[in-house]
Amino acid sequence: MPEIFLEMARKSDEQLFNELRAAVWAAYSKDKKPIAEAAIIKWLSNKVTADRIPRVLEIAERSGLLTRYAGTRDYVPGTMDKTQME
Repeated sequence: MPEIFLEMARKSDEQLFNELRAAVWAAYSKDKKPIAEAAIIKWLSNKVTADRIPRVLEIAERSGLLTRYAGTRDYVPGTMDKTQME
């Protein structure tokens, strides 16, 4: 039974990260400027509880989903190749 809940959480997290990347990409593609961390946090606050936001940002950055713009707290969409999508 615990495996069922684990699988549900995994699918939910995968969906969240896909939506996050799509949202950041949509915002970035408008004018090719980095997206402020505050804007990403605001978007995430509508998707997850406040205590999860720092961890989601950390995972997104460490996995290459988001890339922090040098010397700032702004992000650009990370580059993803086919192997990261499977």
